[in-house]
Amino acid sequence: MWLFTKKYFLRDLLTGAVDIHNHILPCIDDGAPTLETSLEMLQLFKELGFKECIATPHIMADYYGNTATSIQETYNTTNAALAGSPFEGYITSAASEYMLDDGFETLLNKNELLFLKDRILLTELSYFQKPNNLLELCYQMVTSNIHPVLAHPERYGYFKSIADFKDLKQRGFLLQLNILSLSGHYGDAARKMGEQLLLANMVDYIATDAHRPEHLEKMKDLTIPKKLITPLELICEGQRLF
Repeated sequence: MWLFTKKYFLRDLLTGAVDIHNHILPCIDDGAPTLETSLEMLQLFKELGFKECIATPHIMADYYGNTATSIQETYNTTNAALAGSPFEGYITSAASEYMLDDGFETLLNKNELLFLKDRILLTELSYFQKPNNLLELCYQMVTSNIHPVLAHPERYGYFKSIADFKDLKQRGFLLQLNILSLSGHYGDAARKMGEQLLLANMVDYIATDAHRPEHLEKMKDLTIPKKLITPLELICEGQRLF
């Protein structure tokens, strides 16, 4: 006898939300390589239900050469190219995803930072090793009235338990989960940690971190366990107001 189980699609929760982490701007990092790819991704963002997105190209020492100025220029050029199209105004602003590396402290001291909004700053760590000065950087940000968001915490294998993330949150970090982590796209360990963080109500934001159309296509068919619906609903509700 066949047993039929209801499927819960994550896309049903995304309607009206703002995507706060993606690599939609063309020719600036490891995201969209062309404007045509950006257009394809924008169509998929709409199909997923997102009402708008904030572009967040990488800034990291010795990679891509991005600065606040070059990102803003690329954003302005892209917006001009989208004028008159169905996607005009869909990319509402440009911020960045800051690697907390040797160059970040210099940018912090110079106050050369692009915020998501209201001094909310998207950050990331190396996947291989936790920075020795992570807590010091966190302290500098928080005492500068910056609210750091740690992108895809579930993907850092050196954080072994929920307690590690509780410590970061107590020090001032917010946490942003990658949607694709819930599909196993980044491996089973990332999926399990992502679910644990959601069930512990420790996730503040979810985002696509989309680098190419294939990432967004995969999200269209992503199903989630029933136990994750309530925490994800609360997060998505907050991101409708972002």
